Amino acid sequence: MTLTKATYSMIQGAPVNVLDYGAVGDGVTNDLAALRLAVAAACSQNVPLVFPKDQTFILTPTVADATGALLSFTVGIPVIGNNATLKIADSTPGYATIIGNMNPAIDLTGLDISGLVFDHNAENTNNFTATGAVLNSARQTVYVKRGSMFRFCDNIIDRVSCTNSVVYNGDGNTANCFVENNLWKRVGKTPNGLYFDHSTLYLTGDNINITGNTFEGDFWGAGGTTCAIEVHPGYRCVIANNIGTKYHSAINYAGVYETDSVDGIVSGNAFETLRHGVVIFGSTYLTHTTGYSVDGLRVYGNIFRIRNALPKDQITGGTLGCGGIIFNYSLSLGVRDVYVHDNQCVYDIETTASDYGVTATALGIPEASANTTYERVHFYNNVAVNPPGVVMCMGGGNGTLTNCLAYPIYIDNPCGINNGSYPFASKNAFRVLPNTISGGIKVGGSVRNADKDKLVRPAVLNCTTNSNTADTKIIIDEILWTDPPADFTDFKLLTTYSDNSIPYFRAVVSNGSVQTIGDFGAFASAQCKVGSVILRKDTNTARIYAATGTTTTALTPTTTTEVAAVYSIVN
Repeated sequence: MTLTKATYSMIQGAPVNVLDYGAVGDGVTNDLAALRLAVAAACSQNVPLVFPKDQTFILTPTVADATGALLSFTVGIPVIGNNATLKIADSTPGYATIIGNMNPAIDLTGLDISGLVFDHNAENTNNFTATGAVLNSARQTVYVKRGSMFRFCDNIIDRVSCTNSVVYNGDGNTANCFVENNLWKRVGKTPNGLYFDHSTLYLTGDNINITGNTFEGDFWGAGGTTCAIEVHPGYRCVIANNIGTKYHSAINYAGVYETDSVDGIVSGNAFETLRHGVVIFGSTYLTHTTGYSVDGLRVYGNIFRIRNALPKDQITGGTLGCGGIIFNYSLSLGVRDVYVHDNQCVYDIETTASDYGVTATALGIPEASANTTYERVHFYNNVAVNPPGVVMCMGGGNGTLTNCLAYPIYIDNPCGINNGSYPFASKNAFRVLPNTISGGIKVGGSVRNADKDKLVRPAVLNCTTNSNTADTKIIIDEILWTDPPADFTDFKLLTTYSDNSIPYFRAVVSNGSVQTIGDFGAFASAQCKVGSVILRKDTNTARIYAATGTTTTALTPTTTTEVAAVYSIVN
């Protein structure tokens, strides 16, 4: 009697084991052809594809793979990795992606990849030009153009240097994406250390979930990876509890989609980056030209350490500045209901001047932002440590701020070194420079460990139209100086650009000690609209500066009742 070895392929409906189709998995043999047979069989039967535990399968691309998937799936099926490794062979040309399908007509609903190790072997391939640019292909890990219920969980991706690693991008044809508990190692690894990716994750559609992942760039500098996570969400996106290091930016939240990006959450992430923590983008896209780019987003409980002290030649695109949690400089479609709170942004202390080319902004809306509407954008209970430029900015350029809040913000050791394109005059704790304020704005908080040589003005205010409202306030609760200036001849508490461009405002300042910090002599009458109030509170006295007509009058309340009355006015 002849005995036949039983295999999965003999059992109807059973998973396809790659070994049954000729794959060896010895880390030497080119298994690409055998794996393609196994993938085709699993897809045709619509059953899971299974790899044996801990084995290594070599993939040897050819020039013909430059625009296609090495393992092309035609339906979405489970892929069970069992800690097996797919490794790109040495000295091979490029490829579009390892797993997926580049055809937007192919629906991969239900593709579920888990437990695989993807070794892109980037530094040993022939896929780079002399300057480190991509050659012939994108070299992605997974690419999906159409489908729902995509899961990419518990995988390891090593030595990838590509346009993107995992792409789920279907221009409205993708939804329900789960990227969870993966580890990216040595991202940006190349032979010459020059090439960097666009974003490790690039995901679009409704219901995006990115949680519990780890992102490790290969090194700091121009060859470092650009961005860990970029999303273009429709309805609901959660980015939570991810960690990473050696990236230029942690998260790009892009309201650039076919519909409003609604109900997003960015929470509990911790990254060490070169330039940015979270950047919020927004613009028109295809037929989406009205409404809001982002309509509902909460960014809270995140920690970002930003290594802004690296010199410009180590920062790709160094003229773009740096920021902890900011809006992009060129929004072209409005945003609404964005709440940024309880985050920490900690910067390196600069020892040499970093030439960003534009003002660095730790939090808020950079003043170069385009002509658009920021409605109910609230920053509160955020902490900025060692910020190098403008700390809390509510800019907007030619835009409109409607019912916005940046209060309270806690600033510790504002600092930065002067240079030509990063001017000393821009080092402000609070900066408000929209075209229009509608419905009021409140900006302020506390400044601790301030150095008069590194913080020029606690607040700068400039607005051109429709802003004469009693609801517009700048409130500074407290300024604690490490080296209080003897006089304020060259110091201005609040600087404005012209009499006609000043909103109605109220400001409160306390130096937190008995030392008198000056009479704010630079606070000229032309810098206050009628009805503006400034209260300077020392330990034993309270001093009011009230703008009445063309003069600024100093008053000294003498009773507890009078002081309480002033507080009620200002607050």
